[in-house]
Amino acid sequence: LTYRVRAIGRLKIRPRLPEHAANPSAPAPSSTREVFLDPRRGKEAAEIYDYRDLGAGDEIAGPAVIEAPTTTVALPFGTTAKVDRLGNLAIRFADADSKEKN
Repeated sequence: LTYRVRAIGRLKIRPRLPEHAANPSAPAPSSTREVFLDPRRGKEAAEIYDYRDLGAGDEIAGPAVIEAPTTTVALPFGTTAKVDRLGNLAIRFADADSKEKN
């Protein structure tokens, strides 16, 4: 289960969020398997990544699956996920770049 809480207020301290360490080497998939991510493409081979092996700045291109202890992230063809300094996955669609420029 996931809970989201939003609060507004003033703190006497400034909290420090732990930063996600950079990975000295390129991310390597732990395996490859057939997955169904897009009905137009059908079943296709996708690289499987363990989130715990990813570091800040790592970028994964779909089709791929990122498995974490609490969730699974599916990346269809044409998407990329980049790990930010706090460990979040920022997912972008390939055509989003061209739409932003217009």
